[in-house]
Amino acid sequence: MLSVNSRAGIKSVPVLVYSLSLYGLRILIEDILKVKEYVQQLDDYKEHYTLDDLKVRGQHEHFYEVQDWLSLYLSRQPESFHCEWRRYPIFDDDETISYRPDWMIFEKTEEWEEEKKVNPTSNPLLYPYFFRRTTFDDQFLKPMVSVECDRGTMSRTELVDKWEAYKKEGEEMTSKSLVMFYPKQVNGTTRHRNIRETMVYSFESELIDEKIHIFQGEKESTAQAVALFVEREGNVLLNEPMTDRNSIRILVDNYRAENKKAAYLEVSDEVVEKLSLPLKPDHIVLIEGEEDEIQIIFNGMTNWVNPIGKVRTIEKWIKEGGLSIFQQIKLILLYPDNESFKRDITFVSKYLHYASYSELSELGYWGKVHREERKHNKVQWREVLL
Repeated sequence: MLSVNSRAGIKSVPVLVYSLSLYGLRILIEDILKVKEYVQQLDDYKEHYTLDDLKVRGQHEHFYEVQDWLSLYLSRQPESFHCEWRRYPIFDDDETISYRPDWMIFEKTEEWEEEKKVNPTSNPLLYPYFFRRTTFDDQFLKPMVSVECDRGTMSRTELVDKWEAYKKEGEEMTSKSLVMFYPKQVNGTTRHRNIRETMVYSFESELIDEKIHIFQGEKESTAQAVALFVEREGNVLLNEPMTDRNSIRILVDNYRAENKKAAYLEVSDEVVEKLSLPLKPDHIVLIEGEEDEIQIIFNGMTNWVNPIGKVRTIEKWIKEGGLSIFQQIKLILLYPDNESFKRDITFVSKYLHYASYSELSELGYWGKVHREERKHNKVQWREVLL
């Protein structure tokens, strides 16, 4: 009647997960629900579930982790349109699909809202299996987020292959953003960094051009980040105070340091071209003193991978001889507050510093940043005055 999975949890404290076996499901539908079993035909137009739809597949732990993430996300965005990849009716043949996300979240569009009002049963997400493209002449659903759960079983090579498959699907399939969460928090730091490195490696140009937004980290914080992303309709930094260049300019004008002078440089295509930068940063600050210094600044958010990709690109460019006219070069990730960067997946680099907009606003001047230092796999933060 029941099948049991004892692999969940950890070895010393196993968690038993029970589900109905195929025989148990048959008893349920025939003897209790009193309905006749239906043999599925892929071309059938159906608005009901088959026995096969009700089965919990072999990857029990993975399935429950995805549903747990989804429940965290839906607690913040309960009106979202979402489904597993099979229910998205754009696919003709699942065997030809190279990338299959664990779950999908869709944009809300006016056309979709109107269609639901006219005919609620036209919702393609109601159907257990995907249909032929001709089933829905008007495709109102637009993929917004592809959800991936990592349980530490995939190697770096396998992860890179997955991201390459994602890109090969093209714009018709590819969502505007991708989120990958790692359920485990204990001893997960190295795994988190490995995942992020593969994403930066595979999506470098897409991250720089923001053709895609990537979120990655532990379960709770990524669910929160994606919910905010959907709420802001795809604008990650919408209404964030640190995006106001005038506010940053005022802080820079109030810069305090002996024998040094700071200037906020307006970021423009001309400035980027003049400095031969490989991409456009969010802010640039010049420090004049005994040694001229340039500070290249990117706005960051917890779990948002795009700024990390940009920093990595700048680092490579510096090592190749870029910005040789400056004696000192600093890369700064500017977050809304201290907690937001300390909760993020951070990296150690001789160029990289982290700053808190709320902290700088409270001080009233530019110049206080933080550097991550690691000793015996423990993270320590050191304050630095620029």
